[in-house]
Amino acid sequence: MGSWLELHIKDFILPELGFLPKPNQVFSNNELTAIKNIWRAAKRNSKGKRILLAGRDVWIFEVLARRENFPTLFHPEISREVAINLSKTEKSKLREYYLFDTGFVGTVPKALGIEHFNLASGANQVFRNMKAAKSLASKIEELPKYWNRGVIFIDGNIIQTKSPEEEFAKAAAITLAVYKNSAPRFVEKIEVQ
Repeated sequence: MGSWLELHIKDFILPELGFLPKPNQVFSNNELTAIKNIWRAAKRNSKGKRILLAGRDVWIFEVLARRENFPTLFHPEISREVAINLSKTEKSKLREYYLFDTGFVGTVPKALGIEHFNLASGANQVFRNMKAAKSLASKIEELPKYWNRGVIFIDGNIIQTKSPEEEFAKAAAITLAVYKNSAPRFVEKIEVQ
């Protein structure tokens, strides 16, 4: 058995693309340090609760979690629409978790009825002393993604398809770069572009 990245490449990227894209470092080292510090703060704020990463916008934090083998529950299919329409039973299961999201207002945790959550930016921000949190959270949300937005069909089933090949390949290239990045975890002052 290999590392998470080796398995991710073998079982997820290669079957979809048939090739391995070149790593793409879309974040500066300062931005990656800020992202790692945001993730560290989210883990600390969870106070031992398992972290729910809800939605495709937070996949970058799932990469960091897998890099250090930190337990999370990653649900890329959860969108605002999905969260609003989940059954009460499903919502009650998710309420046991600490939710971390990039969102500015917290519509997903509110729709799920989760009281224990933090955001990368905006209301209930996890890393309060970072002035550039909003621009960094926006950059994270705008990243190419492996999946299209999750939707709920009339029968109540959640459907989430993979992104078109070009976007999927870009997400894979970013995953490779972030997983292997050695930007420092801590710096005195973080400036984000």
